[in-house]
Amino acid sequence: MKSKLFVASGMLRSGSTWLYNATRLVLCSSPTIKNNFSCGWSGDWKYKKIPEKEYTLIKIHDFNEMIVNKAHLIVYSYRDIRDVLASNLRTFTTPPSIESADSLIQTHEKWINVADIVVPYDRILNQKNTVIEELARRCEVGSVDASAIVEEINNLSYESEGERDDIHHKTNLFHSNHITDGSKGYWVNYLDKNLVEEIEKKYRDWFKKYEYPI
Repeated sequence: MKSKLFVASGMLRSGSTWLYNATRLVLCSSPTIKNNFSCGWSGDWKYKKIPEKEYTLIKIHDFNEMIVNKAHLIVYSYRDIRDVLASNLRTFTTPPSIESADSLIQTHEKWINVADIVVPYDRILNQKNTVIEELARRCEVGSVDASAIVEEINNLSYESEGERDDIHHKTNLFHSNHITDGSKGYWVNYLDKNLVEEIEKKYRDWFKKYEYPI
């Protein structure tokens, strides 16, 4: 059986889990798809821990050319890398560095060049309904109740009904401390000023392109 592979990619801490769940619920709004659907983390898919169905959705962060070549549709989210670094520090205690910024930008440039739908973090914060309606159009599932899908996502968590491991829920992919302060610009409270200046100088054109103030 040849499966249609849908890929929800995104920067770390960019709303990618929200986008994955929005795509999942949009796809499952179609009874035809829902009855022939599987989903989960890309690593589980790689090691065949996700049942092979006619329609499959996986979430991934690192760029993977093999997955790109197999994908029927790719959705991608991104965020101000300063906020990404701050969120990684806050959530995972990952030390921010210029090397981390380099990796974020390099991976971003690869994904954004192949994505069918690109969703900035600001749209996930402020335009959830229109994002879901766009997903429905591109996934060709017909009309959806966007507000109901938004509400359903709001109620998802690591504790939701269903299978989970020590890291994440197997279906919605939330982990136990998933959502922290999601506001824009809160990096000012977490990042070293000298590191920020180094990042802004090196990636001035990137910040300008995506209209992030520096």
